[in-house]
Amino acid sequence: MANLYHLVLYQPLLNLLVILYQTTAGGDLGVAIIELTVLIQLILFPIVRRNLRTQMVMQKIQPELRRTQELYKKDPAKQYQAMMATYREHHISPFGGFALTFVQLLLIIPLYQIFLHIFAAETLTQLYSFVSQPAALANISLGLINLPQPSILLVVLTAAMQLLQGWLMFQPLAGSGPGPASSKMMILMGPVITVVIFSRLPAAVGLYWLASTIASIGQTVIIRRQLTTSHDQPRSLCSKTDSPDGV
Repeated sequence: MANLYHLVLYQPLLNLLVILYQTTAGGDLGVAIIELTVLIQLILFPIVRRNLRTQMVMQKIQPELRRTQELYKKDPAKQYQAMMATYREHHISPFGGFALTFVQLLLIIPLYQIFLHIFAAETLTQLYSFVSQPAALANISLGLINLPQPSILLVVLTAAMQLLQGWLMFQPLAGSGPGPASSKMMILMGPVITVVIFSRLPAAVGLYWLASTIASIGQTVIIRRQLTTSHDQPRSLCSKTDSPDGV
């Protein structure tokens, strides 16, 4: 299993990072990390779009789901059936986020290991035969970031971007009413975790997390606009009656 993980995930990502470093990044490892992050986000965009759409539509239909729960509060089986019918009508699945979480976990583990150990001599011995091995990797990126060392600047920027991302995610769509009270705690949780964890990690890891967060903000903005301007927008919540037969 470890060999499969190494061959299928770790080694391809490592080689792609070095190829970017030697070509389009112009010998700047930080730029190569950003480019690799963007490539990964583009590949994952269809899954991310589906997941974000599900979250936003779930937010949109909360009043409808609450009515269903109230109507069938004494019959859990009918309540479940009615809620699942609502999900199908809006073309979403309450379990849709598991696929994205699984794929992200598959990628974040090897990426974390690569960025954490990229400056170790033995790491570059795992390159493919057609990828030339650099004599050494430049540890200063963009003229100010020392990639092997922790960077408070990156930590603060990432925490701020995650705060913005959380705020965007929990902004209610038109007609959905205010978000849940727990949303404020969830918005703050990401930045706090980032400060606690990434303040001790090399800046190479923090730079990946910052680039990934910024890419996620862009995806969230795009998808929110699509939901409010296209046929992807959920139907009006007023189209159902308040009787059990109309659910």
